[in-house]
Amino acid sequence: MLNTMESLICEEAPPCDASAWSEHDAMPLRGGVAHPLTTIDRALVPEHVAAAVSPLRPQLFVTVLEADDNALLIRWVESGRCHYGEQRWRLRVALQPGRCAISGQPIEAGEPVFRPVRRPVPANGDEMIRPASVPGAAPGT
Repeated sequence: MLNTMESLICEEAPPCDASAWSEHDAMPLRGGVAHPLTTIDRALVPEHVAAAVSPLRPQLFVTVLEADDNALLIRWVESGRCHYGEQRWRLRVALQPGRCAISGQPIEAGEPVFRPVRRPVPANGDEMIRPASVPGAAPGT
């Protein structure tokens, strides 16, 4: 069953079932522009993967939509703070100690971590994710 947004997007151009599309089809965007449903050098995470609940904050749900060695596409939902449907994260070096938003494991300064792209500065710009906590990212990066 389509949700409200899917029904609004799909009411003009059937079929709306994305599983029926091939990798060479295009998906409609606002303004009538389309982008291909392909990714290059990225691991798509299956849709049935549930959002990870942070062990540190029960109101935080993080879903990895795409992952590769240097970047992530994240769905970040934190009740009362922020919600990003598709947020880009890049591999960086931790400037200060902290904790992984997915696993809750400690992070030391100097470790490689994924951080949100900072233009514009997001509400969760201080968050970090360890590469070892992400399926599809190289754990030893």
